Amino acid sequence: NEDRFAKAYAGGKFRVKQWGKIKIINGLKAKGVSKNCIKSGLKEIDEDDYQATLKILLEKKIASNTESNPFKQRDKIGRYAIAKGFEPELVWEILKELIPIQGK
Repeated sequence: NEDRFAKAYAGGKFRVKQWGKIKIINGLKAKGVSKNCIKSGLKEIDEDDYQATLKILLEKKIASNTESNPFKQRDKIGRYAIAKGFEPELVWEILKELIPIQGK
């Protein structure tokens, strides 16, 4: 069943591999899953859990980053999260809270 597969795929990739919605959608499209089933699969991801997971992922990356320049640090970590499939607007919004820039 395509719908059941989409739900299992989306839920699993999010919980286990901490993929964002964009990467999950692209993975499902590559497997030939229909748009309706993709939408159904994404409903398995709770929005609060999604944002909390992104924030935890960013905090871990900040802790392991050795870059001293806050602009470069924010850029590196942002590109990492976007590559994991998270929406750029959401990534930058959370990063601005986590890595404040003095003078702004």
